[in-house]
Amino acid sequence: MAEDWEAVRAEVAAGIASVSSDGEGFPAVLQTRGERASDFDEPSSEFTYHDLIIVDTNRVARDRNGSILAMERTLLVSADINITPSKDDKVCVGITKDDVSESTAWSEIVDVIPVSPAGITVLYKLKLEA
Repeated sequence: MAEDWEAVRAEVAAGIASVSSDGEGFPAVLQTRGERASDFDEPSSEFTYHDLIIVDTNRVARDRNGSILAMERTLLVSADINITPSKDDKVCVGITKDDVSESTAWSEIVDVIPVSPAGITVLYKLKLEA
């Protein structure tokens, strides 16, 4: 019997939302440039904002004396969003798109890793600049 990957995607989305204290998920906003008419056009100077529900993970590698050797921050994002994140996008954790202002502190996305069993993306891992 074949796996229903659309159902798995929905389960992953529910799981990500459930890890917050209120069961609604932890918010973040993805900032993207406007759409291009073709691959040869420059992206629009206008930004588009997309609400995300995430799991925020931080990893710190230390030496035996406790000094920090490396830090890594990764956001786990459900694929139940209407956009595919890219390294050209930026993200702000802890707000919704209604909270975006000129003073919003955006984080650069260093890498986007889609988790795609059987070719169906169920989750994105967004690695952020440390």
